[in-house]
Amino acid sequence: RGHTDTITCLDFSPDGRYLVSGGADQLVYIWLLKMQRIVAVYRLKEPVNDVKWSEDGCTIAFSLPHGFAHIDASRFQKL
Repeated sequence: RGHTDTITCLDFSPDGRYLVSGGADQLVYIWLLKMQRIVAVYRLKEPVNDVKWSEDGCTIAFSLPHGFAHIDASRFQKL
């Protein structure tokens, strides 16, 4: 389970508990590393060029071919 095309970018959460991956398949996965499982999947409208978890852990930003997107990541701090 996971990406169906090239993984284009990765970033760790500030606390090191999570990994976010973005890909050419237009999918973003949030992985809980300790459990080695996916805790969230987001489908975007374009391939993901880059991903960055904010220093405070509350936002994940994505660079796309024609713009940017972001999600609220604060809920993952409770898992």
